Amino acid sequence: MSTSDIDHAAPLEERMKKGRDLHLCTALRIERKDIGETGLISLTSILVNSQCHLQELWLDYIGMNERELQIMFRVFSQNRSVKFLSVSNNILTAGGLRRIGEGLSNRCSTLLSLRLTSCSLGRPQATSLLTVLRSTPSLTSLNLDNNPLGDSGLRILVPALACPGSRLRTLRLSTAGLTAGSGREIGFILRGNARLRSLALNYNRLLSEGVWGMCSVLPGTRSRLTRLELEENGLDDRCSQQLAECCNAHLSLTALCLSRNSFTDRALPSFLRLCGVSPCLRYLWLSRNSISFEGANSLQDSVPARVTVFV
Repeated sequence: MSTSDIDHAAPLEERMKKGRDLHLCTALRIERKDIGETGLISLTSILVNSQCHLQELWLDYIGMNERELQIMFRVFSQNRSVKFLSVSNNILTAGGLRRIGEGLSNRCSTLLSLRLTSCSLGRPQATSLLTVLRSTPSLTSLNLDNNPLGDSGLRILVPALACPGSRLRTLRLSTAGLTAGSGREIGFILRGNARLRSLALNYNRLLSEGVWGMCSVLPGTRSRLTRLELEENGLDDRCSQQLAECCNAHLSLTALCLSRNSFTDRALPSFLRLCGVSPCLRYLWLSRNSISFEGANSLQDSVPARVTVFV
């Protein structure tokens, strides 16, 4: 069997009975039908195997209750091989998150990537989620897309996300129910986390006011962020100048995504200046805005050759 398999063809216990050495796989995807008492026992026996080679573990759609999560992550604390963990598309309660946090806090953490998309994580779960993040200081990638965190939930997470000691390089908060009220919190994350390189905030409702809030706390710092995604956030011409100046003065962007907003031709001079003065910028997305055909052609003809504009 190839050690690069993502093995999910039959329930765990059946695969193990057939002699499948699942601990030798480097990636394992568990499906709904796998979990239950026997599936959980099978999984824990894989994780505690001294020869376990697993580096990726996908536990999506499994619907484990709080007790099962406690058992699972108590065992997970003994595993050192898993670097990527996905628990997406599960409804995680505050109690369930506490069980995950307890298991991770007892682990000499080598976990690098945590994926918690579509887990119904809102303000009530935010404090428990903060504990999970503080239990995994090794994380370099965190995906919280499609969770109703809202402004109040993000505010609770900021101490972990903006911590100077954080190793996070990639943070995804798309479709997270964020509004203009989160602008300053986003700025604090960029200001505090020197290692952050990629930030996705697509499909929120930050509006121009949120961009102003973000930019207002960045003076005096130079973030190493190289990719910023703000697709479909209700942005308009009012924030174009400040956003362009902020990106040039305080960020190190190579890619800026502003598609599906409400920018018009009046914003183009600001973006043209950004393309001209920002030495790192390579890609600018402005598609699905309200920019005219003539304005799009003029921008593309005027930007430096090093910058590719999608408009």
